Amino acid sequence: MRFLINRDKGNIFEIGFLNDMENQKEMDSIVLVYKNKTYTKSSAVLKSVILLKGIHQLAFVFYCIPKVIRDYIYSLVATNRYKWFGKLEQCPTMPKEWKNRMVK
Repeated sequence: MRFLINRDKGNIFEIGFLNDMENQKEMDSIVLVYKNKTYTKSSAVLKSVILLKGIHQLAFVFYCIPKVIRDYIYSLVATNRYKWFGKLEQCPTMPKEWKNRMVK
């Protein structure tokens, strides 16, 4: 989330939490809703990065990898992220400038 928000110069992303969504029990990944279409797992990551424009749009080449393989890799990283990247002692507080980007 920080990666996207910090690079989102056009303020196109808003922040929400899965527990605020109606179908939260069906969701176990990052979720992107863009132009009334819902993206999850690897597709949400790729679409989000592509929407950043610039050099990030090169991420579209990963769409040539079958979704089942992309999602497997996504799940592998999600499962091991704390082991590989560490875990914070407490949740970081949201920067004040992000408050106006919360989904209403």
